[in-house]
Amino acid sequence: MRAVNERLRSLVERIWPIVLLVALLWVVRYWHSSEFGLYEDDLTHLPSAAVMSGEELLQFVFDPVRNLRLHGNGHPLHFTLIFTLANFGWRLGDLNGPYWIGFVIGAINVALVYILLRRVHGKSLGVLGGLAYVLYSADTTQAFLTHSLGLQPSITLFLIATHAYLSGKRWIAYVLVALTLFIYETPYTVFFAVPLLMPKPTRGWVRDLVRHAAILGTILLGVIVWRIFVGDDRIAGLSPLELVSVPLLHMLEGPFVSLGTYLFRPIQTLGGLNAEIVLVMLVSFVGAGLLLARLSIKMPVSLREKLGSAAKGARAGQGLRASSRSAWGRLPAELRSLLRLAAIGFIMLVLAYPLTFTVRAYAISGRDTRVHAGGVVGAALLVGSVLLIGLQLAEAYGWRKPIALILAGWISLMIGYGFVIQEDYRLAWEYQKNFWTDLVQLVPDVGAGSVILVDPEGLRDTRQIGANYWNLPRVLDQLYEFPEDWKPPPRVIRLASDWEAEILDDGGTLLLNASTTFAPPSTYGTFDPSDVVLVEFVQGKWVRISGPVVIGGRELQLRPATGSGEPAFTHGFLYSLLIGEPSAE
Repeated sequence: MRAVNERLRSLVERIWPIVLLVALLWVVRYWHSSEFGLYEDDLTHLPSAAVMSGEELLQFVFDPVRNLRLHGNGHPLHFTLIFTLANFGWRLGDLNGPYWIGFVIGAINVALVYILLRRVHGKSLGVLGGLAYVLYSADTTQAFLTHSLGLQPSITLFLIATHAYLSGKRWIAYVLVALTLFIYETPYTVFFAVPLLMPKPTRGWVRDLVRHAAILGTILLGVIVWRIFVGDDRIAGLSPLELVSVPLLHMLEGPFVSLGTYLFRPIQTLGGLNAEIVLVMLVSFVGAGLLLARLSIKMPVSLREKLGSAAKGARAGQGLRASSRSAWGRLPAELRSLLRLAAIGFIMLVLAYPLTFTVRAYAISGRDTRVHAGGVVGAALLVGSVLLIGLQLAEAYGWRKPIALILAGWISLMIGYGFVIQEDYRLAWEYQKNFWTDLVQLVPDVGAGSVILVDPEGLRDTRQIGANYWNLPRVLDQLYEFPEDWKPPPRVIRLASDWEAEILDDGGTLLLNASTTFAPPSTYGTFDPSDVVLVEFVQGKWVRISGPVVIGGRELQLRPATGSGEPAFTHGFLYSLLIGEPSAE
């Protein structure tokens, strides 16, 4: 019996940090996921994926043309994962199913990060670095299905490859990390720093590091050539100057933006407080305070004395280099290890940005924050190391409890910001449902080629995810099953804020382009006013403008309204999600 209890206690000691971190991930990112919906790119991919038969899915996954020609901006596996996991998730639990799968992927990543940090240092760094990983909010898109199903697996492969490399299975590691280039490539360059995580530099470590970089560089170059050969415009469209300047600029900007969010998000939390967030923060404060006060930090013996000795060594009458070496040598080995890991974390963070060509590196809101996705492991290592150093110093100088309380307050604010993000996701779905429920009642007469223009004044948006934004043209023909010969099908397009100034061309037709709309380029063109419906928000409700309207100083007759109610077509996939089927009598 005693042996059973010992084994049980040992098991609990090993797994409690993972259980804690995974539970925190659910709270911070998925607590309100049952109220989340489909957003932006989700509306393009998820409905198609969900309705695929098993045979259709297999044909898509193993389509040689799609895979060899790197369809999907050079990321064929990105879409393979999205379609496969979304299809399975929908079968598992309708719209909730894909979110459950996204959470499982995130939970696997959290466990792998904890095990990695425990491996390179110990349990305390695993816990603190794991907290930094879960609370990483430079990237606010972790729960966005297109990313949780199609981007987060790239981080999973990176982490598995890192464990394989540290275990001596290097060629397996290279194969796994190479696959990230076909899923989502930003974690790939972080792998250049992985040899630095080896516990002790071995003889010839510089040669090994150069060989490692050469292997990774060759793989990357090969994929770049492949992408250029198949005509991927994200690579071929860049000038030689941009190929150099953009990565360098992003490597300078991105790390400081990522680290800055650990301080800026708590301020944003204070600006978005509600009763729920306050309650969550109070519970989090108590829990984080107890954790930090009781966490074993393995403080070096006589740390204060050794720090004093190191300071004296730094002040000795020697040259700067010799003085620095003397001070470093006097530091406790534990502290030197953590400082080294913090430096490696920063290097990994810098290396998360060389392949972020298409999004600005200073983004802190919305889908563009995906630019920071690859930086999460480096940030976790750096912040976790700094937190552990701080607690060790606090213990040495008798400040453990007050520092623990300060850090608990910071953690509670970071957890609170997770609920700020979730509220934006919840509201964005609500705004979409309200808009489409109202709009379909105004367009009973849609036909082939109909264009429904929406004045943006009445549209409500959220900070962290788009609601009724550029993706509006993707929706109407998924609400209803229009005749297949309607090419193009009826489309709803969001106008730009100053659309009236530029929308009318010299011939009296309406010009839809990047200046007048927020819509994909495939929807651009010139349209006769008689095919156009204009919808505006008047006195708190959406109204179809039926009479003649004056645009650009000219009076135009738009398509007159005929009939009433919603379009008389069979309901499509999105109807039950956005509008809801009528209840049976």
